[in-house]
Amino acid sequence: MSKKNVFYAQSGGATAVINATACGVIQTAAQY
Repeated sequence: MSKKNVFYAQSGGATAVINATACGVIQTAAQY
């Protein structure tokens, strides 16, 4: 398995929204 890098940054917003967005980014990145 090759090592990949993902950069994710977000500022402000509700914690639940930030967590949901981060979860989506991580799950999508994991597919690649």
